[in-house]
Amino acid sequence: MNSEQTLTNPPQDLGKIPDQGGEEDFLLETIIESDKLIQPAPSAPQISVPQIRFKTLDDKLNLILPLEQELTDTDGSSHTTLTWTDLLEQLQQKITAQADTLTAGTLVYLQAGDRLLDVRQIQDITEILQTQGLVLHSVSTFRRQTAISAVTAGLSVDQSPKTPVNPEISPQDDPLYLKMTVRSGVEIRHNGSIIIFGDVNAGGEIIATGDILIWGKLKGVAHAGAKGNAQAVIMALHLDATQLRIADFVARVDSPTTSFSPEIAHVSRKGNPIICITPAASFSR
Repeated sequence: MNSEQTLTNPPQDLGKIPDQGGEEDFLLETIIESDKLIQPAPSAPQISVPQIRFKTLDDKLNLILPLEQELTDTDGSSHTTLTWTDLLEQLQQKITAQADTLTAGTLVYLQAGDRLLDVRQIQDITEILQTQGLVLHSVSTFRRQTAISAVTAGLSVDQSPKTPVNPEISPQDDPLYLKMTVRSGVEIRHNGSIIIFGDVNAGGEIIATGDILIWGKLKGVAHAGAKGNAQAVIMALHLDATQLRIADFVARVDSPTTSFSPEIAHVSRKGNPIICITPAASFSR
């Protein structure tokens, strides 16, 4: 063997991997690409489903309906997070789960808030409550149409503004017009004037921050100017009220007229302020 040839061709370093035209780069790119494949896809935003709930306030069992929430899909269409069927199923489940704590005959005060309800929907709630012997007594709402639906269903109503109203700086709501007979046990509240085309039976109660006009017989309780407006009036075709209230003044009708003659109850400005009843033809503010 030629020693000079051995020296001029030194042995290769066996510990060094020869450059194979970018093989290391290829392996690195493969690893990076593999990492991309195993990364989890971004999760869809979590949507909380509104819940119907019972809550006792001032010894009254309140049924609170959740607000309606609309979602927009990727195709531009919209839908609510809780359908009416879903809400009724929730109510049935709540009642079943709390059956041991609910007493038959308990009055339920529905807090509808800004949710729009028709008569059929109110009847749906009434029927589910009745399965446990609960009685839907009244509906509190911001919506005029919901208030009308509740009264039509024979329930007491409290239609209030969304925020507390200061009568000195805030206007009243538009008048609430109802065509019906207000039966005993029904109470109607409104932040404004109330006009009823029908009778108010004994045991019925009308409360308004403005005027009260009854195009029929008034035999129940009427409270006008409920937030302190002593200039409010109560008018009826036949005044035979159990009690009349204007602001903080209270009166009773001792001797009602026997004929249908429109009369107006108002606070007299002469002498000591008291509630007076005057024929409509003779009344002037």
